[in-house]
Parts: sequence; structure tokens; C-alpha cells
Amino acid sequence: MEFASLSNNAVRNALEALATKNLNAWYALFADPVRLIENGKERDFKTYFDEAIKYSARFLHIEKENNNGLEVIGEYFAGRGGRFRASFTFQQNEQGKFNFLEIQQLGLTINEKPWFHDILYKPHA
Repeated sequence: MEFASLSNNAVRNALEALATKNLNAWYALFADPVRLIENGKERDFKTYFDEAIKYSARFLHIEKENNNGLEVIGEYFAGRGGRFRASFTFQQNEQGKFNFLEIQQLGLTINEKPWFHDILYKPHA
């Protein structure tokens, strides 16, 4: 995934670090503490992204950006969570570090089955 078209340098650097599994570069862009909200629930930032990066979480395609490049919407791969349309909304503090990130799942990718599909809908023998 190429992020050169993103207008916010810090967001571009963050998404590149996530895509390349560069934990040091990813964490260097964030303040301590940082608040993470995923689908309306507060999460522990470090625990969440240690796991996400381990499973190669990343944007596969960027549809658009809003709010001076601090919100990115596109197709996201969440490792075990599958592929889906998502938004990442960043907030920066006065020092330019991210102190807040909200992740929202916006829906399944077209023609993509949810991870639980084969469990719930086993074919009859």
C-alpha cells in the first residue's frame, strides 16, 4: 500500500509504520499516555497494537481522508478480524504527537465473509 497521497505527514508515517510492522516508528509517533477507542470501547493502546502488528494489521486501500488528513477511511486488514471498511481518526497534541486514536469498523468489504461465517454456516453433508 502506498501512502504518499496522504496530506498529513504524521498520519502517513503512522500508517507506513503499521504496514511495515515497525513498532518503534509506530510508538514514537504517539504521546504517553494515548487514548484508544475501538468501535466505541476504550482499549489499552499498547496491548492492542502489539497484537495488531503481530497479525500484520494495515490499510489495504485508502478511499479518502478528512479533517486535514487526520481521518483516514479505507479497506483495512485486521489480521484475525479479517478485511473490512474502517476509519482511523487521529488527534494530535501541541507537540505533534498523537494522543488519541479512534478506530471504527464501517462494514464488511464487498464479497468478504466475516471470520465466523464458516463456523455458523457449515455446509450440510
